[in-house]
Amino acid sequence: MQFNSTLRYLIFLFIGFITNSYAIHDGQIGVLQYNVKASSAVWTNPALRDKQLKLIETQIKAAPNKVDFIALEEANAEFGIPGPLLSTVLTDKKMMGWQTIVSVCGTDSTQLTYNAQNWTLIKALANGQRPQVCWAKGNALIALIRPHSNPYGRPYNMAYFQSRQQPHLKVLVIPTHMPHWKPGYIKSQQWMLTAFRLRATAVTGVSNLHPVNMIFVGDMNELGANDKITTRVLDPIFGKSSLSPPQSSCCYNDDFQYATDRVATNISTTMTSALLSPAGGYPINKSSGFLRSNEEHKAVFVTLTLPTQKH
Repeated sequence: MQFNSTLRYLIFLFIGFITNSYAIHDGQIGVLQYNVKASSAVWTNPALRDKQLKLIETQIKAAPNKVDFIALEEANAEFGIPGPLLSTVLTDKKMMGWQTIVSVCGTDSTQLTYNAQNWTLIKALANGQRPQVCWAKGNALIALIRPHSNPYGRPYNMAYFQSRQQPHLKVLVIPTHMPHWKPGYIKSQQWMLTAFRLRATAVTGVSNLHPVNMIFVGDMNELGANDKITTRVLDPIFGKSSLSPPQSSCCYNDDFQYATDRVATNISTTMTSALLSPAGGYPINKSSGFLRSNEEHKAVFVTLTLPTQKH
């Protein structure tokens, strides 16, 4: 009798371990946002990049299963080539179960790394250097003069996921590096919002996107300081959305006074956000470099608490 009760208890613990390893922790989705700033010679310097990677690794280890998605912008090697992939780095550190998809626009890129133990990728808009996914056509002259500057193009991606633990829960995640705000520029024909909508439909297979759970994450530049990103871009396509609480994440050369790194979502949720700091603090790159100011960003971690049921 004692053996049977002990066996039942061990089976219960085992089942709990298995299910929890694939669970969305406490009905939450954790999103880490970080512009790692290859253009400020941070990500391109292996020693400095290791400090950025250590920050990410520390957050994952500190909150097992709470980190679902990691969005990186400007995660480029020299000459604008994306790399290294965050999932590869994590695997090298014996941190398994992560996958990365990439999108490129000019010399800029986004990496979206997801916890494959929690989420199954249904479909992605892009994964690699082709096709390029841009908000608009970049300025070729500016790109020639300043290879890291693509003020109008800038990349985004779209990836549709299904929760392994809650198969009814699907989420469209859109990592982005937004163009800088120009008066009158946020128009459908200029930022190609029609193409943006059509791409979202192609990835999700849904023409009416309002019911689709959407998480929009990235360096939003000036659009992160107000509701333009929601009212002008997201709300007409996905329905009413909200922004995560602002954190002063940009930039070192301006004493980190701007809240550019945000998450927006149309999910009925409460969001909390926190700055993440590396060992030794910011800036990671202590020098500004020749003819280049250090516009280094801070990493931000956003937690979305979901409704008890979301169908």
